[in-house]
Amino acid sequence: KYFKSDRRAFFKKPQVRIAQKDVLNDKFEMTERWKAAKADGLKKLIVDRLNQGLRVMLLNAKVALPIFKEELSDMGGNPYQIALLEERIKGPEGKRMLDSLRKEAVRTSGMAADALFLKIESRFQEVIDRVTSRIGVLSMTDDDLNEVMWAHYASEGQGFAIGFDAQSGLFQSVNKKSALKKVLYTDERTENFWRNPYFLFLVKATRWDYEQEWRLFKELDKCDEKQVHEGKAVHLCNIDPSCIKRVYFGYSYDQEQLVSDVATLRAFGATPEFYSVKVDLKTTTLQAVRCDV
Repeated sequence: KYFKSDRRAFFKKPQVRIAQKDVLNDKFEMTERWKAAKADGLKKLIVDRLNQGLRVMLLNAKVALPIFKEELSDMGGNPYQIALLEERIKGPEGKRMLDSLRKEAVRTSGMAADALFLKIESRFQEVIDRVTSRIGVLSMTDDDLNEVMWAHYASEGQGFAIGFDAQSGLFQSVNKKSALKKVLYTDERTENFWRNPYFLFLVKATRWDYEQEWRLFKELDKCDEKQVHEGKAVHLCNIDPSCIKRVYFGYSYDQEQLVSDVATLRAFGATPEFYSVKVDLKTTTLQAVRCDV
């Protein structure tokens, strides 16, 4: 993760910013990268699953009966009425009633799904805006010696970069799987949003492919701290010191600050490897040299 030179507070209190959509560099982030948002396939899947559930429930008296008894009880039914209901449901009349209810439920489920998805499609951008307004992004890269990113994202070499442990808790989902997602770079637009919803969050134009970006998504209201800087909300997550595995100081980093920042981070409890980035004029590349501090 690249940091600008004015982010040296990281060494005293390691935090990363979870950026909301409107502060990301790419102004086309989380915008329409699809030709249509027709949800016919998803709608059919939902209706089919719903109908399967209705079929199980309304063709099996043992499944349906407790539901009807609870409903009747909530409506104030007395024990005699509940016993009568149980007797009716178990008999031939009850089977005919359940079959009739099932057919009507299957018919109306399709109508309800049509109305629901028509509403979603007509207000699709509003739905997308509502979702993206709640979610922030931590953008990282697997390229720690990228000349362009050192210039753009690390104050022309005066900043620094942090290498995190991708197996740490910050980057794990609730089921202990990796929450990191790799960005796909393409100038194509998918035919239908619902065939690949990741196009909203994980696709960027090929002009950004030098970033080799990985992303972590987090709900903004679940961040550890919220500040306001120049009128913009800044959402921050605390970093466990054990998560910090490498620190790269830029090729124009102030050397006195370097020594001080190493000591400060160590005092916080972090034990990473420290590197200075050097400009190799012979190979026209950046090189990471281990710091002896």
